[in-house]
Amino acid sequence: AITVTNNTASTLTNFQVSIPVTYDADMQADFDDLRFTNSSGTALDHWTETYTASTSATVLVEVDSIPASSSATVYMYYSNSSATNGSSIGNTFVFGDEFSGSSVDAGVWTVTDATGWSVAGGELSGTNTTGRLTSISTFSSTSVLEIKSRYTTLPGNGYMVGGFNLSTSNGIGYLGHPG
Repeated sequence: AITVTNNTASTLTNFQVSIPVTYDADMQADFDDLRFTNSSGTALDHWTETYTASTSATVLVEVDSIPASSSATVYMYYSNSSATNGSSIGNTFVFGDEFSGSSVDAGVWTVTDATGWSVAGGELSGTNTTGRLTSISTFSSTSVLEIKSRYTTLPGNGYMVGGFNLSTSNGIGYLGHPG
């Protein structure tokens, strides 16, 4: 059993909790057989963020409810050699994309300018400063934006990794500008 604690005065609902998992010989080497439930036995969505085969994994579990200033119990199951991968970023978060295909997923993104965009090896690559992707999903004002990014070459005129478009003329985001 895994105890997750809520140190706030409000109940957390559908809250993602990071759970480090150390490999056990009864697990699949790629952690595909991991499953999680709440104390009532209801399956909980999860996403395997990273793993090193037969060593460890970081799994984010969407816990249905963690009472205010209290804790909840999550159960982890494994040892099913025929289980297929149950990890899903889209079910665990309001929005997410692992870029698992070979092109930008038109069911997730609106492509304003496709010039320079490519998808390979679980990464989205952009090679021009005018290209733009916009999520099809819209979000409430209580959303948190988390982006994992890296760059190989910085454009001299700056770059924007991600942000929120508040209206057609107003937005916020991270703008990197070398110099």
